[in-house]
Amino acid sequence: MKSVTIAALCVIALVIIGVCSGLVEIRYARRVDNQVLSNPVKVDRLDGRRIRLSDGREIELDDGPLDDRWSRLLKAGSGIEIDPSEGENFLAVWGSEPRFVCGGTAVFRIPLIPHNVDGNRRSLIGFGAFSDRSKVAEQVVGPKGL
Repeated sequence: MKSVTIAALCVIALVIIGVCSGLVEIRYARRVDNQVLSNPVKVDRLDGRRIRLSDGREIELDDGPLDDRWSRLLKAGSGIEIDPSEGENFLAVWGSEPRFVCGGTAVFRIPLIPHNVDGNRRSLIGFGAFSDRSKVAEQVVGPKGL
C-alpha cells in the first residue's frame, strides 16, 4: 500500500511539473458559435459584384466581384451587416467569418478544464453603395411598404 501511495504522489508531482513547464496542458479550447453581427440582413442572391438582399435592396461593391472566400461563405439565407458610415452613398459591408481554433502546442493534453473560444469573427467584405435599382424600388413601394 505504501508503494502505491508513493507512485501516485510521483505521478501527481510529474503532472504538476509538466503543467508548470508547458509540456502537459489540462485546459482545452471549446469552440462556441457566437453572433458577431448586431443587425444582420439576409442575403437573397449574389451576382458578381452585386449583393441582393431579401428585402429587395441591392448593394453594388466598389472593389469588383466578391472574393472566392466570400462567395463560398455568403450563400442564400446567410447574413451581412451594412454600416452606412457616409450615408447612402458609401457603405461598409461586414460578414461573419468562421475562425480556426487551434488546440495548442503542448506535447501531452489532458482535457480537464474547457475555455470558450469565439467561433466567428466580424470581417470586412467590402465597400459599396445601394444600386440605382434599389432606390427606384423603394420609391415605387414607398417608405416602409406603404
